[in-house]
Amino acid sequence: MRISNHMMVKKYRKSLNNSLDTLTQLQNKVSSGRNFDKFSQDPINAMRANNLHHNYSAIKNYQSNVSSAADQLTTAEGAIMDIHTAVDEALHIDGLQGITGTAGKDERMIIATKLDTVLSSIVQTLNTKHADVYVFGGLNTYDTPFSVSSQSSSNANDCPLMSPRLMSSRASLAAVVCGSSQLL
Repeated sequence: MRISNHMMVKKYRKSLNNSLDTLTQLQNKVSSGRNFDKFSQDPINAMRANNLHHNYSAIKNYQSNVSSAADQLTTAEGAIMDIHTAVDEALHIDGLQGITGTAGKDERMIIATKLDTVLSSIVQTLNTKHADVYVFGGLNTYDTPFSVSSQSSSNANDCPLMSPRLMSSRASLAAVVCGSSQLL
């Protein structure tokens, strides 16, 4: 068989084009940082990369959830500590004297005012928000869970009873005011 210049040039061009294609593929791998551009180029490694990416996303999501939960628990713990402090303060406000009836009308009114202030403080703490949701809101975390309303009446000693009422669908509060205990 006779080898002509045309055949040699044709073979040379084909070899050169193959080398240029290989060089282009290698440059694309280096510039993109990927071993393949299409799933079909390396299905096994593509599947491994896909699984790794999925696992990495799941771990990042888990870490985000743990961080958010830890922040919310820290907020709740701080609120509970504030409530504990407020309850301790309420216990030290001559509460026993107001309950037993040894205090006069004016003293009981002063005690009632102090207890109203403590109750307002507790309600404000119960309405603590973290990340735009109420910490103690239960299932409905977007509506204010607790509020205080006042009602005036009188008891047997003719003492005006400012009866603070803790309003919630889940809670009621026993308030001791003016020497009488009522379940609100």
